[in-house]
Amino acid sequence: MGKQSEWLAAYVEKCMRESLGDDADFLHFCGDVIAYRSGTAACIVRVEPGEPAMVRVLAKAVLGVRDSAKLLRELNEVNTRSLVANTWWNEGEVIVECSLFAEAVGVETLEQACLHVNDVANDIGVGMAAMYDGATPYPPFANDSEDAA
Repeated sequence: MGKQSEWLAAYVEKCMRESLGDDADFLHFCGDVIAYRSGTAACIVRVEPGEPAMVRVLAKAVLGVRDSAKLLRELNEVNTRSLVANTWWNEGEVIVECSLFAEAVGVETLEQACLHVNDVANDIGVGMAAMYDGATPYPPFANDSEDAA
């Protein structure tokens, strides 16, 4: 990792900690990658190597699904409705992503990127997992109205 990437990774970590405050304890830091759970999605924030310097916010929404024309059409529909996040299928996973140029990274912009990606991933995850015989990275939280078994 180059000096610019190291600096950016440290700055991203600082922004994430500042954004989450006391809740930052659930973040997992590993070099230039920050991993966390958001609902049913497995999320990461990472510094991309190379030029231009970028930060990518990603969430795995669904695991273990085969590509099909129907799935890809549905992902295209999600992309047309989202102003910030992009979705795609890759090797059995449905991924939601938002990229930021290094110059745009700050506490508020990173927080907003994470919120958008997390929201889209959680909006589509359970339904797509059910429709396409996949699974979400984490099980859905039990509804308060449901009886615990």
